[in-house]
Amino acid sequence: MRLRAKNGINGFNVRNEFFRSIHMKYRIEETIMSKKILILLILTCLSVASFAKTWQLDKNSVICFNNKIIDARFAAEELQKHLALVLGKQLEIKSCVAIPANLSPDSLNWVIGFTCPGDNKPLAKTEARYAVRDNIIYFYGDHNLNDALENRVPQSGLLMAIYTFLENKLNIHWIRPGDAGIVYTTMTNLDLPGQEDVAWNMPFEMIGVRVYAWSPDRVMPMNKLAPGPLQYNEKEMNVRLRNDLIWANRLRQGSRTVITYGHAFTGWWDKYGKTNPEFFGLSTEGVRGLKDEMKGRVKLCVSNEAVVDKIIEEWVASGKPEYYNICPNDGTPGFCFCQECMKLDARKDGEDFYAHLTDRYLNFWNRIAAKAVKLRPDVTLITYIYSYYRFPPRREKVAYPDNMLFGMVPSIFDDNETFFDEWAKAGAKSVFLRPNDLYELLPFFRGAEKLIYDKFQQSRRFKLFGTDYDGLRSMRTIDIDYYIIARAMTSPDKSFDELENEYCSAYGAAAPLVKQFYQLYRDNGDKNRNAAKEIIKNKKLRILDDSMISILVSSDLARGMNRNAIVNAGEILKKGKSLKLEPRHAAALDDLILLNQHALLSYDFMTEVNKKQQGQPNDLENTAKKLTEFRIKNRDAIGICWPVLFGHGERKSWKEVDWYKQEVMKNKITEKK
Repeated sequence: MRLRAKNGINGFNVRNEFFRSIHMKYRIEETIMSKKILILLILTCLSVASFAKTWQLDKNSVICFNNKIIDARFAAEELQKHLALVLGKQLEIKSCVAIPANLSPDSLNWVIGFTCPGDNKPLAKTEARYAVRDNIIYFYGDHNLNDALENRVPQSGLLMAIYTFLENKLNIHWIRPGDAGIVYTTMTNLDLPGQEDVAWNMPFEMIGVRVYAWSPDRVMPMNKLAPGPLQYNEKEMNVRLRNDLIWANRLRQGSRTVITYGHAFTGWWDKYGKTNPEFFGLSTEGVRGLKDEMKGRVKLCVSNEAVVDKIIEEWVASGKPEYYNICPNDGTPGFCFCQECMKLDARKDGEDFYAHLTDRYLNFWNRIAAKAVKLRPDVTLITYIYSYYRFPPRREKVAYPDNMLFGMVPSIFDDNETFFDEWAKAGAKSVFLRPNDLYELLPFFRGAEKLIYDKFQQSRRFKLFGTDYDGLRSMRTIDIDYYIIARAMTSPDKSFDELENEYCSAYGAAAPLVKQFYQLYRDNGDKNRNAAKEIIKNKKLRILDDSMISILVSSDLARGMNRNAIVNAGEILKKGKSLKLEPRHAAALDDLILLNQHALLSYDFMTEVNKKQQGQPNDLENTAKKLTEFRIKNRDAIGICWPVLFGHGERKSWKEVDWYKQEVMKNKITEKK
């Protein structure tokens, strides 16, 4: 959704609006007056309607915020911070209970949390507005947050008004979390129209990329797997996590309609395992349910009508909410092999059991919907198109398209154009994207940002409820992936080139070289993915989603990546060192060069790991030492969440390093379950 100026005041719009107002107020066509009087009237009104003016911030310019609104102070601080970067003035912030009456008429002032006088139009849910009235800019919006920085809660219209203004008027972009990720152009003054009204709202019911990578609850268990200097304390993690959440707000992520989804039956074994074991999947050994350590992933016997009735019973007991979660628990163990469930499948001759379970699940969802709509016609059942039931159905159709909301989890390896087309033909109508495109566990440049962007655009053929991209902000090499898809969500009509140009503007005069750098990786990434597809095919691997790709690549790196591409990409960036760059642009370029150097060292390390695993001569011990020393030296500059890298993405690789096992793990490395 593009930002819309409600009352333009430039060019023909000014004249049209002016004469329309004259027509309404004075009925010019019905009033007899001389040309002289008419001209004087027009001139008088034009003098009242303020036109564009250039403002310089001075000591009398202030930022006032409504202290009755919980996120108004933070909004004021964000505005203050960015104005200081762009215009070089640290404005005073004032807490107010009403719009101050003593604002200087000769200075530009900023009023946050108070509606512009004369604006009587009700705010839509999560709507953001800012209004310029001569020397005052009003920021206001629909706000219903308890905490403006909490993840996946309704969006703050007030904060979005600030960010919309900063983007529109100051051309600010936020390519990654933290101060170093703020892209701006310095100005000596600010040109503003005398009157302007701008409104913005989310183009979908929810838009978001997940940014939970630095959560202490997630990182702490893996902390001990990183060498001591690369471990983090809880304070460091919380600072990083807060920066990520602020970044997500700046990119205007949020929800207008909050829905609950995800594994819907994690507690069913505890509730019904003893009384109704027939509710659960039957194994090939004739056992229903899973072992206790896997009970949260239990699968249902979807052919059993009593299971449908129990789901309806629980929905009714919860008050028959409009949106209801029926997403299956994912994971491989536990799917039902009973004869009735097998009859629901549309499996081809000789096809593996797990190749296609979509039809049994779509049949199951249709039966739930049939009973639910009789009790509440506007109900929306939420489920996942994922795992072994992500491929389009072969027999079944979506029987209640207006009552089903599908969370689609297509893979980068899928033919997404065909994937979406076939699901649309099967009757899918309302969807939200829930891919794992941003779930990257290795420190390499994937070249996947255009694929991710294209997938999003292809999905817009549906009634797109929203987006929820799972992923980790722990690998800095996918900064561009995060930025482009997050921006596409709030500005879906922007082209890939527009968004890439925004991102690369952080490098000033080196921007063309940075574009070459990413294009090289995109070209190479296509080759890598084709190689990975061959690995999947030859080894008959099941890749449920993109979160598993990193593990696949690390096991056979030479077939999945190209060392020369990393070297050549670095050479492109080095050309930028001879350019005349502003200090912040030079720092951004140095940062990217460092990330590429780290990618090269990581490649060499994992190559030696592969050699050892294959019984070939190798220099793994020295290569691992060299890489670790580089990481320690550049611990914070690289900005990777080291415990996640050591404890997840590279875990199996470090098991091959003798000194690591002795010095870091004290020979106590075990397989991660």
